[in-house]
Amino acid sequence: MQDRVAFYNKRIGSKKLEIEKLNRNYNSISLLRILTVISAIFFEVFCYTRRDLFFGIVLFVLHIILFLFLVKIHEKIYINKERVKGFIELNKKEIERINGKWKSFDDKGEEYLDLKHPFINDLDIFGKNSLFQWVNNTKTTYGRESLKNLMMFNNLPRREEILERQSSLKELADKIDFRQELTSTLKSDKNKNDETFIGDWVKENDKKHIKFFDLIRIGMPIINVLVIILIIFGIGEWIDILVTLGISYYLLKFIDSDVKKGLIIFEDLKYKIKTYVKAIKIIENEEFKSSELNKLKSIFKDSNSLASEDLLELEKITSWLYDRHNAFYIILNCLFLWDYQMIKKLEKWKYKNKDKFNAYMECLGQFEAMSSLSTLVFNNPLWEVPNITDSVLSGKDLTHPLLGDEAVGNDFYMDKNTRVLLITGSNMSGKSTFLRTVGFNMILSYLGLNVPAKEFNVPIFNIYTCMRTGDDLENNISSFYSEILRVKGIVDGTKRNERIFFLLDEIFKGTNSIDRHEGAVVLINQLLKGDTLGLVSTHDLELCDMEKNNDFVSNYYFKEYYKSNKIMFDYKIRQGVSKTRNAKYLMKMAGIDIE
Repeated sequence: MQDRVAFYNKRIGSKKLEIEKLNRNYNSISLLRILTVISAIFFEVFCYTRRDLFFGIVLFVLHIILFLFLVKIHEKIYINKERVKGFIELNKKEIERINGKWKSFDDKGEEYLDLKHPFINDLDIFGKNSLFQWVNNTKTTYGRESLKNLMMFNNLPRREEILERQSSLKELADKIDFRQELTSTLKSDKNKNDETFIGDWVKENDKKHIKFFDLIRIGMPIINVLVIILIIFGIGEWIDILVTLGISYYLLKFIDSDVKKGLIIFEDLKYKIKTYVKAIKIIENEEFKSSELNKLKSIFKDSNSLASEDLLELEKITSWLYDRHNAFYIILNCLFLWDYQMIKKLEKWKYKNKDKFNAYMECLGQFEAMSSLSTLVFNNPLWEVPNITDSVLSGKDLTHPLLGDEAVGNDFYMDKNTRVLLITGSNMSGKSTFLRTVGFNMILSYLGLNVPAKEFNVPIFNIYTCMRTGDDLENNISSFYSEILRVKGIVDGTKRNERIFFLLDEIFKGTNSIDRHEGAVVLINQLLKGDTLGLVSTHDLELCDMEKNNDFVSNYYFKEYYKSNKIMFDYKIRQGVSKTRNAKYLMKMAGIDIE
C-alpha cells in the first residue's frame, strides 16, 4: 500500500512547477485585461477632447479585439490551471483513501438512502462511512448518477456481465494516466440543476422564431454598422448611433425571461462544456481491449460525426457568451444584438443534436463511474478476484474493506446443503460485522471488483437485509413493525421465485422472547422453501436447536475472553453455539451499579 502512496506523491510533485507557472500567467493576463479597459477609456476620452471621431472609433474597435483575444487566452489558461489543480487534488485524495482518511470526504451520497431498498441502508452503500463515499471520484452529475445506479442493482447482473465488468475494471485500473487525465479534466459540479439544464433544454420542443425575429437579428446590426460608417465619413452625427443603439437595447428587453435565464446558465456552463469536449476526446482517442468499454466508446461516434465534434460546436457558441455586466459585452450586445445571434445558433445546434446529447453525457457518466470503481482495483493489488459460482458461497480470510487495518478475516462455507448459518455470540463480539462483511463483499463482487480475501466464491443472488430497523415516527411505524415489513419484502421475493441471500440481525428483537423465538423459527422455515441462502444472528440460544431438526441449518458463534480483568474479542467465527454472556460486565464497564 505504501508503494501506492509513494506513486501518488511522485505524480503530485511532477505537477507543482506547472501549476506555479500557470498561476503566474493567469495573473499576468488578468492584469493585461484591466490595463486594456483602462487604456480604452483613456484613449476614448483623449479622442473625444480632440474631436477625432474616426481615430476614436478605430481605437475602440482595436481595444475590443485585444480584449476578446486576452479573454480567450485567459480562458485557456484557466482551463489548464483547473485541470492541473484537479490532477493534484485527485492524487491527494487517493493518498487519503489509502490512509483511511476517506471518511472525511464531503460527498456521502446521503440523498440516495432509501429505507424501502432491499439492502443499501444496512450494508453502508450510501451515507456516512459508505462505499459511495469511499470510491466516488466522479465530477459530473451524470457520473454520480451512473455510480449510484450501479451500486443499487436495479437489475441483477448475469455471470457473463460480471466477468466482463471484472475485465473492464482491471483494464481501467492499469490505465492510470487515462483515468486521471479524464477525471482531472472534468470540473466538479457545484450546481446540479445548472449542469442538467442542457439535457433538459434539448428535450424541449423547438421554439419556432417568427420571421420578424430574424429580420431584427440581421437588420439591426446592419443598421448600426451603416450608421457608424456614415458618422465616420461625416454624413451622420453621434446622436444617430446613440439612437440606434438605444433601439437595440430596447429590443433586447423583449427576449423571453426563460431564454435570458438560459443564456446566463450557458454562460456559467461554458467552461464545463469545454471540459466535456476534452474528456470525450480523451475517451475517443483511447484504445480498449474490453468489449464493454468499446461498446460504450462506440456511443460517441455515429455515421456523421464524433461526439467531441458535436460538443465542440456548442463550445464555440457558448465561448462568445461573456460576463453580461461587462461594459464591452453590453456594447457588443447592443451593436450586434449578440443575444439574438446566440439564441439562433443555440437553437440550430439543439435541432441538430437533440437526440444525441443525453446519450453522450450518460456514456461519459458511465466511464466516470467505472473509472471510480477501478481505483479500488489499482489501490488494492493484493485483493482477490471473486469466483462467480452457481450455488457455493464461501470465503477464506474474508474481511470488511471499510474497516481497514482493524478488519479481522474469517472463513465460512455455504452451499445447497448448508443454507442458513445461525450465528450466536455475546454483545460486541462481531456478529453484525460478519453479516455486513459477507453482504458488502457480495456487492463488490457483483460490481466486478476484487475483494479483501484469500478466496471468495459467490453465487448471484438478490440480497435482502433486515438489520438496522427503528421507529418511523413520520409514518407512525414502530421498530417491530418495521422489521415485519422488511421480512415481508424477503418473503415476497421468495414467492416471486427470486434467488435470495438474506441477512437477518437479531430478528424480531422488538417483541417478547417467546414471540421472537417462534417467529424466527417460522420465518427461517418459510425462507428455506425458496432458492435461498442466509445468515441469521441471534441471542436466542434455543433457536440453535433448529440444527438438530433441519439439515440445512448450521450453528456458528463468536466468543470473548478476559485479559487483565478486561473483556477482549478476537472476532473469529467458530462452529457451534455460544456459551458465554457479557451484558452485566458491559454495564459495569459503563459505570452502572448492578449489585
